Parts: sequence; C-alpha cells; structure tokens
Amino acid sequence: MRRLRRAVVLVVSLGTLLYGGCLLKMRSHQPAKAAHLEHVAKAASMLPSLPAPPVVKVEDLPPVVMRKLTPEELSPSLIKKAEEVLWKFDSPIGSEIVIEDGGRSVIARFEQHFHEVGGPLRPWGFHKGVTLYAAE
Repeated sequence: MRRLRRAVVLVVSLGTLLYGGCLLKMRSHQPAKAAHLEHVAKAASMLPSLPAPPVVKVEDLPPVVMRKLTPEELSPSLIKKAEEVLWKFDSPIGSEIVIEDGGRSVIARFEQHFHEVGGPLRPWGFHKGVTLYAAE
C-alpha cells in the first residue's frame, strides 16, 4: 500500500513539474503572429487602390428576351444536366440556374408542370419541373 501511495505521489509530482513549466518551456506564438499580421497589413497598404466599378441600376440594363428551347435544341447531355439540377437543388418555383453545355449557356427555371392523369408521362398531375430557356 505504501509503495502504491509513493508511486502516486511521484507521478503527481512529475506531472506538476512537467505541466507547471519547470521541465517544459511553454512558448507563446502570439508575437510571431502579430509580426506576420503587421507585415501583411503593410504589404496590403502598398498595393495600388483600384477605383470602384460603376454602379448600374437594374432599370438601365438592356432587356433580356428568353425563349423556351425547341425539342431540336435539346441534346441528351443537356437533358441529363437539367435532371441533375432538378434533383440536386431544392429551389422554389421561379428560381433560375445557368447551365453550361457545349460552349453555350442555357437557363434552367424551376416551374410547375402538369402531366395528364393516366397519361404516358409521370409524375401525374402538378409537380415541380425544370424548363430550359435560351437568352437572346
């Protein structure tokens, strides 16, 4: 029992010495961080300041005419990307996402679709779908 008590006292004493800083030196990295931040701030202040870009009102933007893609314009890869957008994003109806396909940009808009009940296309009834548009 005495040996166990002595061993516990020895372990506790060594732990106190180690973590108390007598045997291990604890270093603070704060001065190095501060010097680095000063260096970064000085370098940033030496960069030339660029003028702010001009502000354009939405009303001043040219109008964009969008039209639905025709079946001839739909490629298998474009249809696959539209399906991926539909299942990947839980966007509200009316949201638009730009899809890149074969070097052209197409807009995928989430819209309410309808398939005739009992018809060949599913899901039947009203559901959320994606309609593809070309911007002109």
